[in-house]
Amino acid sequence: MIVTSSGVVLNRIKYGESGLIVKIFTKNYGLNSFIVQGVRRKNAKLNSLLFQPFSLIKVSFYQKQNNTLNTLKEAEYSTLTDKVISDPRKTSIAAFLSEVFLNCLHENEADLEFYEFLNHSSLLLNETQDNLRVFSPWILLKSTKYFGFKPRFNRSSSARFFNLQTGDFIANKGESNTLSANDSDVLMGFYNASYPTNKLFHSLDLLAIALKYYQLQNQSFRNLKTLSVLKAVFA
Repeated sequence: MIVTSSGVVLNRIKYGESGLIVKIFTKNYGLNSFIVQGVRRKNAKLNSLLFQPFSLIKVSFYQKQNNTLNTLKEAEYSTLTDKVISDPRKTSIAAFLSEVFLNCLHENEADLEFYEFLNHSSLLLNETQDNLRVFSPWILLKSTKYFGFKPRFNRSSSARFFNLQTGDFIANKGESNTLSANDSDVLMGFYNASYPTNKLFHSLDLLAIALKYYQLQNQSFRNLKTLSVLKAVFA
């Protein structure tokens, strides 16, 4: 059966002499993997740039029951995010965030709210020019609500220290994986910002904190191949 859906590209790897295997989080069907034949040829019908991480596309494909690899029939941009493709900083951010998300997603599980979040994140990355250094950790923390481990920033006078393992404020700073009161306040402000522009946020290694939080919350979290590239770009 041929079905159509909009989607956000999360990954691509070479397949054979001229093909790609692409992972796309689709609006209607969740995360799906696709074979795209011949797309790396010079005279290919489809442009391989369609399948860069965070590209917003519309796809038609042969949906096969009990098959994890679908065959792509047609693809086109739903919205062109050209700056994500052309700016190396944004390309590295897109690849990094996509790899993190793939650590947390399962195939064929539709999630309209997460799809909308992904779509918005791609559009925001395309248009954002300032403070790109903090874009990745901010999106990582914002996305936790879709993976079931949203931080509980319920600070009180008796609980002023944020614990990365429990995901909430605690009273005892001496426990492992616990931030200082000041760093906890910075992290809470960073999470709650509509977009983090305050230079105060540069005082913390927010990327390291966000990744540590993911690793503690997701026991199957794997090492990230794109992390070194992201760090090099923003060194």
